[in-house]
Amino acid sequence: MNARLSPEREAEIAARAEAATPGPWGTHRDLDAVYTIQARPRTTRDGMENDGDIATLAVGRLDAEGYANARFAAHAREDVPALLAELAAVRAERDRYRAAWQSASFRAEARGEGILRITRDRETYQGWLEQEQAVTQQLRVRIAELEAANAEAVGVSESLYRRLSDGMLAGSALYAALTMPTTPEQRQAALDKFKAVAHREEPAR
Repeated sequence: MNARLSPEREAEIAARAEAATPGPWGTHRDLDAVYTIQARPRTTRDGMENDGDIATLAVGRLDAEGYANARFAAHAREDVPALLAELAAVRAERDRYRAAWQSASFRAEARGEGILRITRDRETYQGWLEQEQAVTQQLRVRIAELEAANAEAVGVSESLYRRLSDGMLAGSALYAALTMPTTPEQRQAALDKFKAVAHREEPAR
């Protein structure tokens, strides 16, 4: 039979084993070469005893075959429960390995997704960094332009301040020359100085 053992059939086998006469079972061969399956055969002070016959194998087969059949039937009482217990243990072990494999598979998948997420995040962060670097460079250029404009404005302001100061000084000297008792030469010198200050060229920007 090639069909896999289904849970239903396994349960039927276990139920039949549970309902059968308790073991162990043994075999007895009489003088007519008839094999009998007996429950709990044992040797006592009074001789061989048992808990009753289980089954008698039909006569007509070779003695070796009859003996093999009897042993198979007798040992089935212990072999079937042992095989069922081993099947349950193997299935439990299989389930443990399957659960361990699934857990490892899930962890590997999660780790792989984590690596992909880190890679994607790294690319995103790299893009943000490049954008920030570009903005920073633009700000540096703008700061340099403002510093240059500020330096130029300071230069112009200083130049205007000097012109204004010179003009005020020249105006004061001219006023003094015109209003206070002075010589013609002093008045002419003050007027020339005032004209020179008034006609001074503004520095190039």
